[in-house]
Amino acid sequence: MSTTIEVDLKDVLAKLDQKLDRIEQKFDHKFDRMEQKFDALTKDVADIKTEVKVLQERQNAGQNALEKRLDNLGFWLRSVGAGIVLSILAIGLKVFGITGIN
Repeated sequence: MSTTIEVDLKDVLAKLDQKLDRIEQKFDHKFDRMEQKFDALTKDVADIKTEVKVLQERQNAGQNALEKRLDNLGFWLRSVGAGIVLSILAIGLKVFGITGIN
């Protein structure tokens, strides 16, 4: 008992062509979504780079201000230190009775 199936090659090719078209549409849709996600990621990376640049500029400005404050503090400490040393020297000279200081 054998069964004979007659299929028109034209119909098979049409069905195959329809399936390939659906696969291509799905691929195109997924590819478009991937492109959109990639574009969004690219934009996010660019935004992060900008934020990093701004933060670096702020850090540099803060570091420069801190260095300036430390320089000023050093100047004041040297001035106060010199005044203390001169005061101690003057007191020592007066205690030991060196003339010329009242």
